Amino acid sequence: MPGPEPQPALNLSIVVPVLDEADNLPVLWRELEMVLASLRRSAEVIFVDDGSTDGSAEVIKGLIKADPRIRLLRFKANAGLTAAFYAGFKAARGEIVVTMDSDLQNDPREIGPMLMQLEGVDAVVGWRQNRADRWSKRLSSRVANALRNWVTGDVVNDSACSLRVMRRKCLAGLPPFKGMHRFMPTLLRMNGHRVAEMIVGHRPRRFGRSKFGIRNRALVAFEDLLAVRWMLTHRLRYSVIENAADGPEPVADRTPSPRAAEAPATTSFALPTAALLVLTIAFLFFDLGAGVFLSNDEARFPLMARDVLAKGNWLLPEVGGTPMLNKPPLHAWLIAMASIPGGVVTPRTAALPSAIGGLGVVLATAWLGARLFGERIGWTAGFITATTVGIFSLARSPVPDMTLTLAITAAVGAFALAELEQRRGALTAFYAFTGLAFLAKGPAGLIPLAVGLVYELVEHGRRGPRRLLSAPGLVVLGLLIVPWPILAFEARGDHFVRDVLVSDMQWQYFGLRGWHWGRLIEPINQVLVVLSPWSLLAPFAVWAAVRESNSHEGRPTRLPLVWAATVFLLIATSERQRLRYYLPLCPPVALLVAAWYCRLQLRRRATIIAGLCAALVVVVFGIGQRYEVVRRDRLTDLRAVKQEMSTAAEPLFATDSPDLVFGYYLNRSVIPLEYFRQFEDTPGPAYLITSEQVAKSAPSSLNRVAVARVNGRPFVLLRKS
Repeated sequence: MPGPEPQPALNLSIVVPVLDEADNLPVLWRELEMVLASLRRSAEVIFVDDGSTDGSAEVIKGLIKADPRIRLLRFKANAGLTAAFYAGFKAARGEIVVTMDSDLQNDPREIGPMLMQLEGVDAVVGWRQNRADRWSKRLSSRVANALRNWVTGDVVNDSACSLRVMRRKCLAGLPPFKGMHRFMPTLLRMNGHRVAEMIVGHRPRRFGRSKFGIRNRALVAFEDLLAVRWMLTHRLRYSVIENAADGPEPVADRTPSPRAAEAPATTSFALPTAALLVLTIAFLFFDLGAGVFLSNDEARFPLMARDVLAKGNWLLPEVGGTPMLNKPPLHAWLIAMASIPGGVVTPRTAALPSAIGGLGVVLATAWLGARLFGERIGWTAGFITATTVGIFSLARSPVPDMTLTLAITAAVGAFALAELEQRRGALTAFYAFTGLAFLAKGPAGLIPLAVGLVYELVEHGRRGPRRLLSAPGLVVLGLLIVPWPILAFEARGDHFVRDVLVSDMQWQYFGLRGWHWGRLIEPINQVLVVLSPWSLLAPFAVWAAVRESNSHEGRPTRLPLVWAATVFLLIATSERQRLRYYLPLCPPVALLVAAWYCRLQLRRRATIIAGLCAALVVVVFGIGQRYEVVRRDRLTDLRAVKQEMSTAAEPLFATDSPDLVFGYYLNRSVIPLEYFRQFEDTPGPAYLITSEQVAKSAPSSLNRVAVARVNGRPFVLLRKS
């Protein structure tokens, strides 16, 4: 096919073949007009009338009078869809050419997201995953696509979808033959162009009737397929290894490889993903399990997992002979399963689920970024996620926050499939991941529901929340979140209601017991730390996202923006403030920062500097991790207490001390007490581990038998006879 004759003078040319679509054209133009207004690009719309007999040309002429961006090419007689596309390509003046049908089944609002996907590739072709056609047409299309892929050796899900976005250079090498339009992705790859597929919507036909059916296209399409197969097998294959000349260095010449030109969404996506996977594993699993536990929060779930392995209490794991009810047991199950091969819960196996969860968060963020913005932004978002202080540090911690964050990220990813790609079946997965998030950390796991509700309200108004309705999803959610509270209530009814539901979950997470200025400052401080070092760029990324989200093209940006805002507001307004509570902020903020950064027009030098800074972050984190391990070991010493208790049969109590830490390292039950007097009232010989301050006020009848340090704080082991 010869190159297009006119020189590019516009940014966008939209080519629309027309055959007897008079009723559809005014509606189509109104939709295109709104899309063009949101894109803010210089554009033309070329309607190619392929011999219509219903007055379509007169309708187009009327539209031309109202808007000079519209052009009409009119054939003398019907020449076919390929001829219409070919003529439109020759007339197009835009740097980017868009093709679509005129029957309203293609949604013009898909053009904006497809233009965003064009970054890094030469063409983006649509994939009508959920076609709004009768079953026979859907079946024949699937058979045809499978046959095309088998004969050509290519992998294309919807070769005949007319909704495509291409750079102008793609048009030059297209061979002009009847039926060319059915094989555009394969022909483009054959010429060495990079082609990506994107799932697009498909609408029922409103006016008129379809011009294609099994009878009028099956035989012709098969003949065309054989022609394409002939071209693929007879294309020139050569590679110039030397082109010596006196003058400028000659350019290497080689025949294009269609496999090398496949999109990042298919084959070439694997290499950067593998690189991200290897980097994340090396980064997050480095020194795993090297540090000692310093708090009850760190020791709680390893102790629960130890009980699961020892006694089989999977449903209600116990600590010190008492069911641990303040958190659901999912994370304890994961630690127990990681410890099954060795038969013992070690610091390494206790941290392993968090490390794997961190890897999952990074890959899920990269995947979601690729779906929303393109592969380059997805990989960048994955790297940013892995190198935040929150992900790096908590990937080595046995607390359940990483498991929670992974479940939340997966839930939002499923919601994105349902909302942005119209895959409504993904709502079941959305509710399933939300249920798993609840099993990881209780009510905090319902954050995805809040994100979905807020997004639907922002996007669709008061009727938006109805879009979240999914009977199978709600059933799955109920099956996941209802059994644990019932079992906990059956085990310790009043205690569970008073101490867990009311005191812990309601007041600590949702209560506001007093106002002070620190309530405004502390959440910001926590966010700055958990997102470091990328918190420096987050304000610029958020501001850019807010500005972009006002347009239809910015619709994908609104999801991480709403996600981040919802998570921040829910956690910032809770009574208890801890750094790890803000961990679910890392994925959405990483997406926003990656989208902002990748769209900057940076020079090569600036890009190199940014890469060096990222490498420096990795090195600094590694050095910091080694320092933290050494610091923990230096500030913690339990040897004297271990030696004393190794042969002791008396019960061990604790007050004003991290009883779970001692319980884990002493490998025995430690009974917590609220007051020192409770220990005095205990009959018979017993031990008490308490703070130095409490020990100083203890009666002389109690013997100081050992001293321990946890995180630099001294604790005394007392014994009474």
